[in-house]
Parts: sequence; C-alpha cells; structure tokens
Amino acid sequence: MAWTKEYVGVRLDRELLVRVDAIAEGQFGMKVPRSEVIRHALDLGLNALERQLKDKARDKAKAKAKAKDKPKAKPKTKTT
Repeated sequence: MAWTKEYVGVRLDRELLVRVDAIAEGQFGMKVPRSEVIRHALDLGLNALERQLKDKARDKAKAKAKAKDKPKAKPKTKTT
C-alpha cells in the first residue's frame, strides 16, 4: 500500500485556479476531480524541476572540471 499524506490549505492565485478548473471541468475532453489535476500538475512540475536541477549540477561539475584542467598562469616577476 502506498503511503500518502493529505495536505489542505494550498493557496492558488485566481489565474491558477481558473486553469485548474478549466482542466477539471473538461476543457480537454474529460472531466476529472480538481484534486487529481493538482496532484498531476505537482508531479509534472517536480519532474521538470528535478531535471532542471540535475542539469545545473552537471553543468557546474563540468565547469569545475574544465577550470581544474586549465593550466594556471605563471606569476609575473618584478624586474628592477
């Protein structure tokens, strides 16, 4: 059995609520409960966020490795 936790009191601004209700009320050909629309949107959003964070971490690691491989400049010597 899957573990779930129910949250209440999620605040949606008017624009988001209109979009959620449009989907829930059948804008795309099927009616579904509002809670299912929100749950699915949250799941899709988390998937996108995880991909974005993974990409940023990969890019950061590549930049760090590239900087490490770059030869350091020789210090300048003063002549008097």
